[in-house]
Formats: sequence, structure tokens, C-alpha cells
Amino acid sequence: HINRSATLPDGSKMILSAESRVDMDFNGARRELNVSSGEAYFKVKHDRERPFIVRVGEISVTAIGTAFDVRRETGKVTITVEDGVVMVSTEGWGASRNTWRAEAGFQVTYSTRDRTVSMASVNPAVEMAWRDGELAYVREPLGSVVEDLNRHSRTRIVIGSRSVAALLFTGTAFAAALDDWLAGIEQAYPIAVRRTDSGEVVLSARE
Repeated sequence: HINRSATLPDGSKMILSAESRVDMDFNGARRELNVSSGEAYFKVKHDRERPFIVRVGEISVTAIGTAFDVRRETGKVTITVEDGVVMVSTEGWGASRNTWRAEAGFQVTYSTRDRTVSMASVNPAVEMAWRDGELAYVREPLGSVVEDLNRHSRTRIVIGSRSVAALLFTGTAFAAALDDWLAGIEQAYPIAVRRTDSGEVVLSARE
């Protein structure tokens, strides 16, 4: 699969999904990274003197020694904590600045449109299965599933209509076995799968 792993200058580990972009600055008193797109997993080397801060738009995630995942999508940012504790802050709206504490096994979802935060208990192993190229879903809109697959696969999938994007999908998708998944959803849903000359896959409502 095509996830990219790297050891950062401080010894922390990072795994990026295919379409991700992360910039970093480790020169100052803080270890700072900026996720401008995609998904990234961090296993942070403990250093109480130098906080490890990941910025995702107007959200910042501060960790000391922990493991967590950050996913940036259209309209939302999702932080999943695998180990330890992180502090999730919103950049000041006016004079206010809100901070939430998330422990291992919890997921924080921030809506960039509504500027609201929700927290839920999750299974981090399932949420982070993308690191192995496996993506698992329970009643997830097909539009979101395709957005995930496009981050992890070299083949781009395009959805032709809102009705197809709204179909709810439960199951597992492997970015490395995309053809099998496409064949499966074509059988299970009223969807037609078409390949274009440019190599894209178009999903449209079956006539």
C-alpha cells in the first residue's frame, strides 16, 4: 500500500495517507506540524520541555507523549487518540479559546462549518486500520467512503449524483483491492461503475 512512514527529527513516528500534506517546524521551543490536507498518524516521543503541536486549520492538537490520528476532510476535522492524552483547542473566536481533553479510546470531531465539537468513544484499532490499507465502516455515506478511498488509492473515484453519495455503506474496503470493492458495491447497490479514458472510476445511479 502507499502510506508513507517517516521518523521525525525528535524520534517521533509519522504515517501519512496517500493524498496528505504536512509541514513541520522543529527549530523552536515547540515541535510544530501543520496538516493542510489528508490524514496523518503520529506516535509522539515524550519530551515535556517541547510540546508537540499539530495544527489543522483552526484546530490545534497538543500532545506530550502519545499516539493519535488527525484527519482533515471537507467540513470537518477528526482526532482519534490511540494512546495517552491530547488537548484539542480551537483558535480564538473573538477573545475566546476553547480546549477539550481527549484520552485514549476517544475521538473528537470538529465541524468547520458550525464550529461545534463532539466527542465519542471509539475503537482506535478500527479507526486507524487505514495504516494497513484497510478501511472499515458502519452506515457511512458512500460519499465519505469514496473520499477516504481517494486518499489511499492511486485510482480516483468520482460520484455522479447526490443520491449515490447518500447511500449508506457498511463493510470493509481495501484501497489495495479496489476492483474487488467496486465489483461488490455494483452488485449490492443500484450503482453502475464506469471507467473513463483518463483512468477515473465514475459511480452513477443505475438506469
